[in-house]
Amino acid sequence: MSDNRYTIQNHNPGQLDNLAAFFERYLKAYPDAKLQSAGLYTYHPAVENGMNAFLALDPQGQVCGFAPLFPAPVTEERGMMGAPSRNVPRTKSWISP
Repeated sequence: MSDNRYTIQNHNPGQLDNLAAFFERYLKAYPDAKLQSAGLYTYHPAVENGMNAFLALDPQGQVCGFAPLFPAPVTEERGMMGAPSRNVPRTKSWISP
């Protein structure tokens, strides 16, 4: 699906670096965001080889949006999948380290 400005496609390992760059830009804009590595969204079994994750690409092919379609638990102290969140002091949590 596309219009004059954006293309939507399934995520694939060939876009890993592009997705990682998008996450870096996103975290600069929203420092408290709870994100995992681009690799998690590339290789996690729930992604089902890209069938459950989508990228929005601008006309230059740069990722400008991302939508994973699988659930992952998030808490204030912990990021997705139980990983420590960025910029949040590590404290006692119900999720084991």
